[in-house]
Amino acid sequence: MLIYIPILRYGLRKDFRSRKLYVTPNTVVYKGVFKKEKHILLSSVADVVIEQGHLESYFGIYSIRIENVGVSRPLSDDLHIQGIASPITFRKVILTRLHSMWDKRFYDQISTKPDMLGQCSGHLRASMPSSSSCKNEDLVNEEVILQKLEEVESHVKNVQNLIEKKSLRDDVS
Repeated sequence: MLIYIPILRYGLRKDFRSRKLYVTPNTVVYKGVFKKEKHILLSSVADVVIEQGHLESYFGIYSIRIENVGVSRPLSDDLHIQGIASPITFRKVILTRLHSMWDKRFYDQISTKPDMLGQCSGHLRASMPSSSSCKNEDLVNEEVILQKLEEVESHVKNVQNLIEKKSLRDDVS
């Protein structure tokens, strides 16, 4: 048993040192145990969850779980990495890449519609159109969205009032 502990410790150290995690322009790549590689497309990343258990907090390390988009996928499709020293930096890198991908898609979408860009350039960058030549459909869509947001706001206020009434009843009793 005493001989097994140093061998196990050596194996675990070698394992942790051989792990690599990096972000390419389109994917997150994790090379783990036994040269196993896992690639996750940045476009399918839903969230980067930072976790820390009791033992991890003792050593000052964290675990990261990269969740994929999709409801029907099992949890095993998510990438779970243990032993990260600076998870906040890693999360910022992923979110920055995602943001730049979304911006690129948005500007690519604009550039494929040159007739709309010439007519309504202010409308694409701001919430209110800058010229009257913009299509009425865009204005109607904005009005529908604003109406839906107002409905959601009223529902949230109703729920908040119900919660406050419940807490007042609990305080009185």
